[in-house]
Amino acid sequence: MSEFIKMNRRDWIKRALTKTKDASLKTTIQAAGSFADLSETLKEYKWETLISNRDFTVSPKQLMFRGKLLFLVRVDGQVKALHGICPVDQQLIFWQGHTQQFFCPSCNHRYNSLGNSVRTDDSDEERKVHLQAIPVRVVNEQIQLKID
Repeated sequence: MSEFIKMNRRDWIKRALTKTKDASLKTTIQAAGSFADLSETLKEYKWETLISNRDFTVSPKQLMFRGKLLFLVRVDGQVKALHGICPVDQQLIFWQGHTQQFFCPSCNHRYNSLGNSVRTDDSDEERKVHLQAIPVRVVNEQIQLKID
């Protein structure tokens, strides 16, 4: 009995298939194994609804999701989600409406609505930084965020 507990799923299914003679049981075991493999794959593609597309009227919209600051931005009709943390010094960023840019008060770094750095008075390396984007989609008028 203990040897079955120590086996991984695939080995257990192979052993069960070789031990049984019943065809319908073999089919059931194979289906269960396929479903178990599929369930592991589906975990990679889990999406969670943030808000209704109709409620997303102001761009950018600041949200807290699982303890993290996010900004939803609508650019050229597409919805994008950006982390609200400056990649330079890991501090919270803010949206400045008069400049139409994200701003980090700690390091004075600025980012456009796509999350790309617009600060030009530092080194080339620092200009390459950008806000981390999060996969987002709109399904049935619901804005969904891909989660890990």
